[in-house]
Amino acid sequence: MRIEQVSDAEYEISGLIVERLHERRFCVFDLEATGPDATRGHITQIGAVRMGGNGEPDTRSFATLVRPPIPIPEPIERLTGIRNAEAANAPLFPEAYRSFMAYAADRVMVTQAGYEFDGPLLRRECGLHGLDPPEQLLLDTKVLFAYAFPEIDEIPSTDSLIRFFGIEAGDLPRHDAQLIGRILNRLLAAYREKGIVDIRITEPLRVKKVRLEPLV
Repeated sequence: MRIEQVSDAEYEISGLIVERLHERRFCVFDLEATGPDATRGHITQIGAVRMGGNGEPDTRSFATLVRPPIPIPEPIERLTGIRNAEAANAPLFPEAYRSFMAYAADRVMVTQAGYEFDGPLLRRECGLHGLDPPEQLLLDTKVLFAYAFPEIDEIPSTDSLIRFFGIEAGDLPRHDAQLIGRILNRLLAAYREKGIVDIRITEPLRVKKVRLEPLV
């Protein structure tokens, strides 16, 4: 798989092939961090939920806070709801990561904006601690949407995907693995309706990046 940065607003992905998509098992996850820059931030929370190819979630989810090596800035505390006082008593990243990977096992990992943030952040954190990064295939719900609906010229943000699929989201925070799981559920259903059983992105597929609002 190759990701080529086109501009500050877009990237292109190619060389992604996933056969028998609906036979796969998934681990949908979401990371919170000390900041929005994957090259500088540190993970403060890992949440995950396992799902089958039918899009139904496992009854047992995974969640842990992570103690970062730097304080969480006050605007990030407000954004994520994770306070320094809570994170101070959380496990360090190596312990949290091992528990997370034991939960994920050999499943395909899925998240929102994973090629822009969660994937690079997780690999960086592993490198800082001398740990092997995940070997599993990582899928990004933004790319899954762009592949199925190339005619839609809109940033496939979490909010836009919630609106597009008419997902009930009032009972969950915007940054939540179970909410991403609901998005994946609808994406898998859309793939079945369109008769898409394999993903074959051989030619570059352009994907719009998340546009972050300034934190005040």
